This record gives sequence, structure tokens and C-alpha cells, in this order.
Amino acid sequence: MGRLPEFREPFSPEEPKFDRLKKIHRRLLMLGSYPGSLSSAVITIVTSWAFHLAGIDITAGLTDYFQKHLEISNFFGCVIASLFLWTLVCSLRKFLVRRLLQYRGWIHEGNRPSIKTKLFLVAVRGLNGWFFPLTKKLYGLQGVLPILPVPAIEQSVKEYVSSMEPLLPPEKYVELERQGSEFLQKHGSQLQRSLMLKYWSSQNYVSDWWEQYAYLASRLPLPINSNFYCLESNEEFFTNNVAAKAAMLVYGALKIRESIEKQTLQPLIGQGVIPLCSVQYERMFNTTRIPGETMDSLMHLESSHHIIVYHKGKYFHVPVCHNNGQMLLLPELQLQFLRILEDESKPADGEEKLAALTTLDRSTWARTRKAFFSNGLNKISLDCIEKSAFVMPIDDEEFYAENTDEVPHLNNFGRACLYGNGYNRWFDKSFNWIIGKNGRSAFNAEHSWGDGTIITRMYQIVDPKSMLQREDFDENGLINHVLTGHVPQPSRLAWELPEECILTIESAAVSMKSCMDNVDLQINHHKAYGKAFLKKCKVSPDAFIQMALQLAYYRDQGEFTQTYEAAMTRFYKFGRTETVRSCTRESCDWVLAMQNPDLSNQEKLRLFRLACSKHQQNYRRSMSGKGFDRHMFALLVISKYLKIESEFLKDAVTSPWPLSTSQTPTWGKTMDSKPILTSGGGFGATCSDGYGVSYVFGGEHDLVFHISSYKDSLKTDSLRLWKEIVCALGDIRKMHLYEAVQDDPVDSCAKKIS
Repeated sequence: MGRLPEFREPFSPEEPKFDRLKKIHRRLLMLGSYPGSLSSAVITIVTSWAFHLAGIDITAGLTDYFQKHLEISNFFGCVIASLFLWTLVCSLRKFLVRRLLQYRGWIHEGNRPSIKTKLFLVAVRGLNGWFFPLTKKLYGLQGVLPILPVPAIEQSVKEYVSSMEPLLPPEKYVELERQGSEFLQKHGSQLQRSLMLKYWSSQNYVSDWWEQYAYLASRLPLPINSNFYCLESNEEFFTNNVAAKAAMLVYGALKIRESIEKQTLQPLIGQGVIPLCSVQYERMFNTTRIPGETMDSLMHLESSHHIIVYHKGKYFHVPVCHNNGQMLLLPELQLQFLRILEDESKPADGEEKLAALTTLDRSTWARTRKAFFSNGLNKISLDCIEKSAFVMPIDDEEFYAENTDEVPHLNNFGRACLYGNGYNRWFDKSFNWIIGKNGRSAFNAEHSWGDGTIITRMYQIVDPKSMLQREDFDENGLINHVLTGHVPQPSRLAWELPEECILTIESAAVSMKSCMDNVDLQINHHKAYGKAFLKKCKVSPDAFIQMALQLAYYRDQGEFTQTYEAAMTRFYKFGRTETVRSCTRESCDWVLAMQNPDLSNQEKLRLFRLACSKHQQNYRRSMSGKGFDRHMFALLVISKYLKIESEFLKDAVTSPWPLSTSQTPTWGKTMDSKPILTSGGGFGATCSDGYGVSYVFGGEHDLVFHISSYKDSLKTDSLRLWKEIVCALGDIRKMHLYEAVQDDPVDSCAKKIS
């Protein structure tokens, strides 16, 4: 095809300001009217007027009152009176629903709800018209979400100190107790009062600070330290053609963006009536983290009519809409990618490794951006990247979702998604949708705008098999639909990079290569058993895996450590995550019991169930707004504002997490009701001598673990920990099977085989 034209037009936001304001006003109007609706307001007015004409005043005299005092006609008096009553009823319903949703007893009851919980569910359904009239509106239920409560400071300090008991020698634990008491006496009341002011004056007392100070204030490079990745489903597809697959992925993503903008994406509802906060979806697209010298910022556009494609060292501006704003169809998007794949031009000087700048520490990248991208052609092209819907790198590498004895394909796939080659991912974008030479795809996502549960839902929804059938593809795997009309042309971004900038780019690429080479990433499937066996053990599957990790880590390191697991707090407005500390007194007792050959299997099993129960209790408390880590974090932020120094708070919040863990959400089922098999995703270890462990239940009979660490650490080894995890899972299985044999010796052979 030759060389594609360069994109040199001055860039401006692609949505008129007036249109953006209309969207905001429409959203506010809709949210403000919940749990009523505009149609119910009209019905109220019509009904009131009809009764008024019949000589019946159902507004209890308000119509005459407004007519007399406002000196308006009978009809307008009826309209105002009807709207007043409608607003009053809606406000009362809204208040009652919000108060009801503060109830969290259902979280602690599992599959057997109490009478109180049943009454709660009936009451919420009744107040919302039984079927939640606004569940089809993404942000429709935001107005009734309760506000995340601030725990009592005495309780948070007590629980933190208690969580450290199994990790400290007796003398250090006594000292920590003393420090906690001293903190409460000296600063506790003042800090808690100040935090309560924040609570009463904001929608969420901690989420904005968490975004600001845990993410945007960090000066560390984004890859490995912050960004995370997620691999696509293991399902085989009709075609491996890159142009066809990329077109379907982009089309699916844009349809999701459209559903977010129009609020037709269904919000997630727990127990059929309890809404989860949906606000994080708003910044999934058209968002970029902009580097700052002391703190980054998030730039979000209401819309964007293009994406950026990176291929063979070149950046392409790819229109995804016609001039009238209508989205391109699948064959039109496919043509865009065919043009890019056939482009024979060479990268401009410095262009191929340009994205290495996004791997720099944030302050250095901010200074570099200001020095070389503040004006002229470079600013135009950088604006084009930063104001795109998302970035799609097309790699020359083939990706596979399984490991073999000869080649660790899945490990290679994970590394490509975590950091690529160091310069083929624009790490500042909300997400890069990566696609390999054989059509396999994955995400690399920036973390400050949202959490993994949000971005992974895209894979659940974007199902290429629901877009086309096998007969829609030709022998080359291309979509064989006929094109009609003009298709806008992709264009090359143009750069004029000075020598000093190119040297900075090369230096960044070399530095990133060193960081990449230091990452020890292992991704493995555990096929001996999966969720089906875990269910038979009658404990929480997540607690089961967390206990296996505790046992594996102890055997690997010979000690216990602070363990981080994320729990969502999205049952509250603007909720994000809370920390679940998986290393507890109960888990340590069980691990030590497993190391003691003199203890009976019955005793080990008893301790295991106690440890799982404690973990599940902590997890549920965290989801219920009763966790203490985010509370302590917010108190530390307050202390900085008030210039109060507290070593106790500082140690509680900033201590490293040598074992950082997370469960990748299970995606559910495909269009034909088959479970979606996924290899999950992962992240880098959060400290130099630590592990980052992510896991996913890949169907009923498969577990997938992503284990990261650093090669220059003398303490850690990802493959070694994986072997310990396999051993721990095997020992827990034997423990349960031994119990089953004792309970029913006649059927022992069958149980052993299962």
C-alpha cells in the first residue's frame, strides 16, 4: 500500500462544549430524580389535573395555595403542586432506600439469610417498585448508595495492633501496644474529629485521597510498579487474522463506551437489590494520566473519535467515527487495520522507542514532556495520543494461553502484557489493548483511574463470537462483508524530536530493559483440582487459596509476613478497595500445625477451618466499611495537613507488603451459557524482597496463578514459590480427603480418586 499520510492538523477536543454540558445536565437531572422518573412526574401532573377538573383536589390545597400566592393560573398552580408532592415523595423514598442500604448483615450470613435480611430485601424491593425501574441506567442508582462510614478510631487502632501480634516478637508487640495507646491519647481524638469533618463534607472520606496520594503522588515509574495486566479468554475464535480480530475488539470496546455514555450498561446488583457504585466506568475510556513534577493528574474527555495504533515502531491516528459522529462498522474498521498493516513507511527518528518516556519516573517524564512536547508538531501528536479513546499496540509476537514443557508460552504472554519490550506500550493511557500476531489479545491498564474489577468486565462483555458467525469470514480469516461509501483514512503521527530528546528516549529504553530483565514472572495452571473441589470443602474458595498462600510463603521464607489482599468497597458511593490482612493469628496457628507431624489430621483440619472463617470474617468486614487500613491511611493524610508527626501512623500505613495478593474476577458465562475460561491477570511485586501473587478460578477444575518477584532479591524466587503453592494445595487436599475416608471408609477408594 505504501506510505500513509501524516497527521498534522491542529488537534482540538472532538466533542463541542455544548454537547458535553448537555450530557452533564441530563445525567444530573436523572440522578436527582431517583427513585422517581421523569415519566412518573408527568403522570403525577396529568393525574392531579384530571382530578382537579373533576372537582377533586388530591394536592391537599396546595394548588389553590400556589395559585393565590404566585398569582398564576389554575393549571400552573396544579403543575407546581404536583411537582412539589412528587419531589417530596421521591426524596422520602430516596432517604429510606439509602438508610436501608446501610444494612450489611446480609454479607455475614452466606447462603442462609436471616429473617431480618429477608425483611430488608423485601423492603428495598418494595421501595424501588420491586423490580428496580432504573437498573438499566448505569448511574441510575448512585443517588441511593450509602456513604462509606468512618470506623471508630479506638477500634481501628486495636485491630491494627492485633493484626501485628503474630508477626512481632513479644517485646516488640508490647511496644506496639504502648505506641497505639500513646497515639490515641495524644493525637487520636483531634485527627478523628478532623476526619469526621471530611466525612460530612464529601461523598467518600478516603477515595479521593487514595487516588491522589496512593497513585498520582507516587514518583515511581508506572510499568511493573503500578500498571497491571489481564489476559483474554482461552476460548478459540473463528479467525486469527489480526485485522479482523482487531476490528471486532475495537468495535466491541466502542459499543461498551457508547453504553457507558448513554448509561445503558447495566450496573452490577448484589443480591438482586443492592447496587454497586458504577462511577469508575466513567473514566475507562478517553483518559490519560498526565505526569507532573510533584503530582500527576488525570485528563478525561467526554468522548474521542479516534484511537491510536502502534505498529512496527510507528504511531497511527485511526478515526473510529465518520464525520457525522456515526461509529465505523466492522468491515470499515477492518479496512483501517489492513491499511496500517500494509504501511511500508519507516519510523521517524526517535519514534520507535518514544513510549519509553512513559516508563521514566514521573518527575523526569514531566520535565521531559514540558521541554520537548509543549508546542509545535510534537505537542499536536502527543495530544493526539493522550486524547485518544485508547491505544492498541499490534505486536509482531504470537501469544499463547498455555505453557508447554518446551516453551513457557503463558509466561511470555504475561511478560508481554506487563511491560512489552519496554517501549511499545503507552503506559499513561487508561488502558492499552494489546493484540498479537496470531490475534490473541490482552490489557495493560493504568491503575489510578479505576480497579481491575472494572476493566476486566470489558472482556466479559466483548464477545467476538456474538458479533459474527464462522461463515462471515473468508479463507484468509477476513470479514467478507461488502464495503459501501467512504471510509476515513488512518494517518501517521508526525514527530520532530531533537537529538537531546532522542538521547533521553534511548536512555529510558535502556533503563526499562534493565527493570524488565529483573522481573521474575511465573504463570502456571494448577489442574489437579479447582473450584469444584473447593466447594466440597465447605469453606470460602478465596479463603482456601489465601491459606494455601500462607502455608507456601512460610515454607518458602521460614517466617510469616504482612499479606495484602484487596476487597472492594463499591457497595458505598465512590468506593474502591480496602485491605484484607490475610496473615492472622488463626492462619499462623494452622500453618505451624501443618509443619508439626505429631498433630492429628483432625486438629489440623479444625485449625484450617478456623483460619478460613477468620479470613472470611475479615473480608466481609472490609466490604462492610469496617476495615482499618484505609481509615489509618486517611488519618495519616490528616496528620500531614495538621503537621502532626506520628511514627505509629507512619509505620501502620507505609510498612511494605512482602506478600501482595489479588483474585482476578471470574467473568461468568458466554452467550451459549458455557463458563468463560480465562488465564486471569497479574501485577508486579510491591517491594524488592516480596512477591506479587494473583490468582483466578479458571473454570471448575483449574486454578491459575501469576507470581512475580525480582531476580536481584536473595530472598525470593517465583518458580520456587510456585512449587510450594502446588505442594500446599496438595497437602490441603490430602487433609480433606483423609477426613472423608475416616467418615466413610467403605467409599474411600472413590474419594481418593476424586
